[in-house]
Amino acid sequence: PVNGLYYKPGGTTVKIRPTDGYAVTMKSLQGTNLILTPKLSWDVIYDMATTQWYYHTVTPSNAIDIKTMQVIKN
Repeated sequence: PVNGLYYKPGGTTVKIRPTDGYAVTMKSLQGTNLILTPKLSWDVIYDMATTQWYYHTVTPSNAIDIKTMQVIKN
């Protein structure tokens, strides 16, 4: 891990997930607050094909505003 995050590149995506003791907060493009913890076993995903970041799965409804992403140490 680097600064509380695991990075997993693969194919056309890069996935990040917080390690124990960290959480990631962000907002969807619709303005919904989202939080990602290690217990969820989910990722924030960058998709090179769409050049967009996503919460959990690569679907338009899960697109996030990467500028709002914060890594928080618990």
